[in-house]
Amino acid sequence: MKLLPSKDFLYKMTYKNSNHYSEVLKKFDYIICDARLSDLYNKNKRIIYEAINHDNVKLIAWFYSWDNVFFNSVIKRADYVLTWSKYFHDVICKIHNYKKNQIIPVGPLQLDYLRYSKFKNKSSNKKQILFACTYGKDGNKTGDNFYLEEKLFINKLSEYMLKIDKKVKIIVRLYPSSDVKDFADLKKLRNVYLYDYGKIVERRSRNSEKIRFERNFNKKIKQIRDSTLIMSYGSTFNIEAAYLNKLVFHIDFDSKNYINTNFANFRLKMEYLNFLKFNKKNIINNEIYLKKVLTDIFIEKKVKDYKSYSIKLRNIFCNKLNKSLTIENISNSLLEL
Repeated sequence: MKLLPSKDFLYKMTYKNSNHYSEVLKKFDYIICDARLSDLYNKNKRIIYEAINHDNVKLIAWFYSWDNVFFNSVIKRADYVLTWSKYFHDVICKIHNYKKNQIIPVGPLQLDYLRYSKFKNKSSNKKQILFACTYGKDGNKTGDNFYLEEKLFINKLSEYMLKIDKKVKIIVRLYPSSDVKDFADLKKLRNVYLYDYGKIVERRSRNSEKIRFERNFNKKIKQIRDSTLIMSYGSTFNIEAAYLNKLVFHIDFDSKNYINTNFANFRLKMEYLNFLKFNKKNIINNEIYLKKVLTDIFIEKKVKDYKSYSIKLRNIFCNKLNKSLTIENISNSLLEL
C-alpha cells in the first residue's frame, strides 16, 4: 500500500539544505510558531524548517486551540510543543510521535480573558438556554452544511420548551463563519432569538471563508452567566461556560427528520469529540433524553444531577488557567528549558 507523504515530510525535504535565514537564526534562542502547517497560520515554512535543522535555536510548535492537536497537517519535528493541559500528552504522543518530555502544558490562551471577568462568580435568576452553533460554511457555500442539523435540533428544542415552560428563551449564538440569513427562518419560532455579533471580515484569501469576532468579551460572559444551561454539538464555547460554573450539555445525535450521512460520518471520525463525551448524563444522544434533561432542569429542578460534567471539563481543559495567564506560563516554561 502506497501512502502519500505528509506535508511535514515534504517541507523537511524541500528545505533540507536551505540556509537562507542562517544569520537571522543565530540571533535567537527560540522560534515559536503555530503547530499547523496551513498557509493561513504559517506562511513562511522556510524559516521554520531551517530552525529545525539549526544547532543553536530551538523550535517550539504551539497548539493554540485544544482541537488543533487532532490536525494531521502539523509540524512533527519541533524540539518542544505547547498545548492546553497535561490531558493532551498521550494524544500528542500517539498522533504526532512526540515524547512526553517535549510536551509543555501552558493553558488555553483564548480563555485567559475569563480570569478577570467581573461576572465570573455572580449568579443570575434569568431562565434561558444558550445554544452555541458549532458549524458554519465557507463563502462559496460549498461546505457540508452541517449547520442544517443544528437548525433541526433547535426546532425540536423550541418545540419541547414551549410545552415545558413558554417563558424560557432560547438564544442561538451563531458560529463565527455562519451566515445569519441561513438562520432567518428560526425567527418564526416564538421562543428562539438569534444572536449575531461582530463584523463579518475576510479571514483567508478572496472567495474563501469570512468570519466574525466577538469584540465585547464582557457581553459574551454575561450571556453565559444569564443562561440556565449551555449546549452545543462540540463548541469550545461549552468549555468556556464550564469554566464559569454553568450547566453544559453536549449534543450527540442526528435528527430523525434529516439524515445527513456526511454529518454522521464526520462525528464518528472526529476523535477530538471524545474529549467532550465522557459523562453520559450530560451527553444528549436522542430526543427522548433531551426531553428528560429539560424536564429535570426546568420542572423537577434536578440541577445538581448535571453539575459534575462542568467540573470535569475544567479539569481537562483549564487546569493551568486558575494559576496564571497562559502567556506567563509560556515565559516561565522558556526560562526552565
